[in-house]
Amino acid sequence: MPDIEAAVAFYGSPAFKASLTAGLIPIDLRDDPADPEVQAIAAFLRVLNALENIRSSIDVAERGRTMSRVADLRDLAHLSLAETVDAIEVLSSGAFATVREPAVRAARVRLLAARVALNAAQHLPVRWAIDDLLSVALQQLRGARSALANPVTLPPSFRN
Repeated sequence: MPDIEAAVAFYGSPAFKASLTAGLIPIDLRDDPADPEVQAIAAFLRVLNALENIRSSIDVAERGRTMSRVADLRDLAHLSLAETVDAIEVLSSGAFATVREPAVRAARVRLLAARVALNAAQHLPVRWAIDDLLSVALQQLRGARSALANPVTLPPSFRN
């Protein structure tokens, strides 16, 4: 399926409704990806996806800060950047492509700032400079997470 919205809309399709498991779904969705209910469920799933990307990006960047070799720091900055870019894409497409939700916009701004820091970090030759940029990225990533969800309400593994 091309996106999350289409995947959610599948549960409103005639094929799914004719299946034995259709009665287990407590709501009756339409098979239109633009349906407001489908959009709301997809938006929820997109936020969960972005929160996982952010959690992973923070974890990788924190590990990077413990490395002594510059090559290792750069590699981990690159991996953290990939997770950050994924979060930006998830929060910029589908249900969020046209919606101007302030929390999502704030998270995207923070993620874009983290992307700039991580992109620069992966190209620097000096450990302390990379570490400083990883610190900036971590601050922005945590700010993005806080814009999307109250960290206290997240599972302990997402409070990194």
